[in-house]
Amino acid sequence: MYEFPTARGRTGRARLLQLVCLSAAILDAALQPAGLNDTVILSPGIALANALGEKGDQTLSDALDQSGLSAPYISWTTDFLTYIRTTTNADGNNRIFRSNNPTGYLNLDLGRQFNITGLALWNANGDRALRDFEIFASADATFSTLTSLAAFVNVAQGNGGALEAQALTFSSSALTRYVRVRITNNYGHKDQVSFGELGFQATLEPSPLVLYACALGLFFSWNRHKAVSAS
Repeated sequence: MYEFPTARGRTGRARLLQLVCLSAAILDAALQPAGLNDTVILSPGIALANALGEKGDQTLSDALDQSGLSAPYISWTTDFLTYIRTTTNADGNNRIFRSNNPTGYLNLDLGRQFNITGLALWNANGDRALRDFEIFASADATFSTLTSLAAFVNVAQGNGGALEAQALTFSSSALTRYVRVRITNNYGHKDQVSFGELGFQATLEPSPLVLYACALGLFFSWNRHKAVSAS
């Protein structure tokens, strides 16, 4: 015969479930990277398409691989704001990307889904510098369905020396793997556009460990309730 659970039984199960979830969250926090603001810098990954072209030996990889930066970072580990405040593109006239066209797009693959909220841009010097561009999230690698995250206008160009980072915040965040950077204007050069380095700002998400532990705790709590009710 079924017996309705007592308030004491319900409270005990709730406390058990809370304890399991809390323990998993503490372990998750110890294992995950942690930043001062819980945002980390994320590598732009690899380019799936480059509709801008490349000029000479100043290739797109120079702006995606940290090669021109004054200090390296660990993707999805290094604190975003702390890093960009102290890091420049030390070789701002050479280790940069320079295109064959002033407008076009780049399709990037981050490797897996991340919740991205902004980006860091180390722009170029002179009239080739990137000025206006828009960021899109794509539903998949075909880039047939795009969602605009932010449009940036009159982004500051370099000052002639080492390139300092600019932190640019998206109008809306996105959980995505695929990102398009559509460049629409430079600072006057008729043939080319350039920038030094690019990195995304990402928030830390609860890992599957927390979700799994909570689900497991709920499962055992429910089974225990059924066993008590059946006795």
